[in-house]
Amino acid sequence: MLTEKSDSMIRIDDSALLKKYYEKYELEKIFTEDLFDQIVLMKYRRQENLCEEQEVMHYMMFIVEGRIKVFRTLANGKSLLLNFYEPLSIIGEVELIKESTASCTGQALTTCFVLGIPMEVAQQRLKGDAKFLSYACKSLADKLH
Repeated sequence: MLTEKSDSMIRIDDSALLKKYYEKYELEKIFTEDLFDQIVLMKYRRQENLCEEQEVMHYMMFIVEGRIKVFRTLANGKSLLLNFYEPLSIIGEVELIKESTASCTGQALTTCFVLGIPMEVAQQRLKGDAKFLSYACKSLADKLH
């Protein structure tokens, strides 16, 4: 059941599917407190942007299905490919910690499903969560490796 659609995302109101992804990736082990009720399931179609460089991010996202490319736009207008992300990559942990706009653009290469935590909720409940911060550090290390 679809509940909300924007130019770049479809919000899916399907608690069974959301629970399936939440349990498949054991997200309850990432957080000190249960955030299931705060998470939304979203679908992005191929070539849609999950986030755009220098734009405000409204969600911190976990990719649970699909593949995205992450890139920056250089001063000369060319794109610099930074990485490819697949499940269970996080998008927005840097922006959460730095309280900044998106540092790069994430574009769906395939149909993607993501679990999103509203950035305000992440600010309030995750910035001081040692379990989550440890997971985010490991995720960043993997991205740099």
